[in-house]
Amino acid sequence: MMADFKSSVLTSDAVVLGAALLVSGLVFNWLLRILRPTLSVLVTIALIALALQYFLGVSPEALWYKIIHLPQLAQSFWKSVANSSLFS
Repeated sequence: MMADFKSSVLTSDAVVLGAALLVSGLVFNWLLRILRPTLSVLVTIALIALALQYFLGVSPEALWYKIIHLPQLAQSFWKSVANSSLFS
């Protein structure tokens, strides 16, 4: 009687372990699919920022300032284009 109980417990534990391994493998695979493109974009952005800093002397703070104020810069650009002599 005790041997049957132990074998059923071991069998149910093995099923739970197998299911847990399967689910964790699927989640890990899903995370890799999501994080791989994200990491490549982050590395590209970091390389661009480093190139701007070392080759052109643009600090990360100045770059961040321009990015934050990009809508205002675009607005003033389009206003100046609309007021230029090309469209008058």
